[in-house]
Amino acid sequence: MNYTTEYDFRKTEEVKEYIEILMLRFMSYYQYWTTLDDLLEIFDAKMYCFDTDSYRSAFNFDIEGDDEASEAFTNLRTTTLNFSNLTDSSIRKVLTEIIKVIKNDNKEKKIAILGKDYVWDGTIEELENIFLESINEYIGGFHKESCIRGFKECLDDCVGTGTDMD
Repeated sequence: MNYTTEYDFRKTEEVKEYIEILMLRFMSYYQYWTTLDDLLEIFDAKMYCFDTDSYRSAFNFDIEGDDEASEAFTNLRTTTLNFSNLTDSSIRKVLTEIIKVIKNDNKEKKIAILGKDYVWDGTIEELENIFLESINEYIGGFHKESCIRGFKECLDDCVGTGTDMD
């Protein structure tokens, strides 16, 4: 797999590889973001209950609390937001490339790149919303193959199953 940014988009195999890299990037960012979000939720609740002054000082500098705890809380919130933004931009990028293939390529090329002859008449925003609502069901670890399989299974459910490559 080519992990550089140099692809020959005239070659079907390189377009497929590029889209798979984008799928893997999204799946990684999404999993990191959801893990951080879960951690933030737990830390937020515990800090609010057991270190209220530090919790409040993270939002109001006039309140004194444990500076290290407040800083950790603030940094965790910032990091979680950064990964949320990475997730949003990476899903937009991969779905944009997939829609280009769906709308612009012939049936054989679509099947060679995506594995199916998908049809999509909606907007990128509609697909993004449907996809993000469904993706949790398809997370299957951090391995390349399981990430790509999970992404494609979610795509099947969101866009509809086209014609199988078999």
